[in-house]
Amino acid sequence: MWEEYNTRPNLFESKLAPITQAMVRSQLAELEAQELRAGINHSLDDNVSPSVLISGGIELEDLQQRLKHDISDLSLHPTDNQREAIIHRTNALQRHIDSWTRYQQLYMPIVSTLCSSTNPSPGAPQTLKPQDFPLYLPSALNHLDCNHCLMKHEWKLRQAQAHDALSKLCSHLRLCLHIYKFKDKNLWGQAASTRAQNLIAHIEAKKDAVLDEMGWEATLRPLRHEDIRPMGDFTGDHTQGTEIILWICTSVTP
Repeated sequence: MWEEYNTRPNLFESKLAPITQAMVRSQLAELEAQELRAGINHSLDDNVSPSVLISGGIELEDLQQRLKHDISDLSLHPTDNQREAIIHRTNALQRHIDSWTRYQQLYMPIVSTLCSSTNPSPGAPQTLKPQDFPLYLPSALNHLDCNHCLMKHEWKLRQAQAHDALSKLCSHLRLCLHIYKFKDKNLWGQAASTRAQNLIAHIEAKKDAVLDEMGWEATLRPLRHEDIRPMGDFTGDHTQGTEIILWICTSVTP
């Protein structure tokens, strides 16, 4: 086994360089710095560059998904503290969207027309909830209506977003498998089993939240329900010697 002869290469160590949103944001910032040194400036605002705009939009989209998920998880009779927390998050999200869309309209003027079609009266209050507000990122527009620089930035960030989500998904699956094994081997009695099941349910909820994140195309395969299982969870007639390693386990760096 490798643990006993660890001078040899670890067969289970990923050979893939991790692709993360933080890494891509850093690369885009460096690219913009190089362009500025060469006298090229695509920014229409001193504080918000094209890559910052798109990165901020994707972050807002993630906040929308999380808020939707947490609202759907509320019981029919939430406590006052739960309602207050949701209201504060909703208000904060609305303020973030209001601030971000002002910069978005500099870079994507077509968005003003699209927003007026969803809210025809300029002075009327916004009827859409912030978690449902369409952000109109470049991928939602016709390529003729959007700057290609913005589209390329979003493509790179989306790919990194998918890898980040897949990494979190695999982490949750590994944790679930460990807890199941620990529960079966070490826990007895209803109280201990109930606590373990509650912990597993909490992790499963986190896994479901990850699945709401977008961007499984491109170099990653379509994510099917049967793919969402940890290594060692054999299906059908497969055994430890015949099971094929799932692609989600080989596409990310642990």
